[in-house]
Amino acid sequence: MICAFCRATALALAVVVGGSAASASTYTLGGANGQSSMYSYVADGVQMRVTGERKSFFGWGSANVTRNVGGLGVKGGWDTDSDLDGFFKERITFSFGTPVKLDNVLFSDVDSDDQWDIFVDGALFANNSSMNAFLFGGIMADTLTVRASDWDDSFRVKSVTTRAGVIVPAAVPVPAAVPVPAAGLLLLSALVGFGALRRRKRA
Repeated sequence: MICAFCRATALALAVVVGGSAASASTYTLGGANGQSSMYSYVADGVQMRVTGERKSFFGWGSANVTRNVGGLGVKGGWDTDSDLDGFFKERITFSFGTPVKLDNVLFSDVDSDDQWDIFVDGALFANNSSMNAFLFGGIMADTLTVRASDWDDSFRVKSVTTRAGVIVPAAVPVPAAVPVPAAGLLLLSALVGFGALRRRKRA
């Protein structure tokens, strides 16, 4: 019984010592001027693909992702502004090759009244936010989407910081209950003794 307990304790300590949090991965998005239907980045072995969309009378459709030293924006249709802007109802989506813990997203070309809406795995996470950097608190995600909140908002996404993957500790085995024969015999002896005393009292 002691050995089983020792093994379980040692395994638990190994999980605590060896199961430290994954290191931060920052995807720096700025680069040479250009635009593309998709940009791809890799940080610490995790691929992130970036695509853009704009909304028209017919719904959401694809748009080019634009890049400059300040980061990424979106441009499509009649849009002449390469930023991610609300006038043309644009949004940008970051898709990760493996689930990640979102730490923060940093914006550039931001005016004092600019705001953004944040979606995690397609669900609204925050709206009309002006937090820069926007902090997620380590929520797990496959995708992150950013859009301009209002028609006069215009900005770029400068970087995305994640913690790759999730640490799943190994299961710590619970020691099996070990039967103790001596305790069973003692209990049986006590019951026999009580039975004998009862008989004597009746006699």
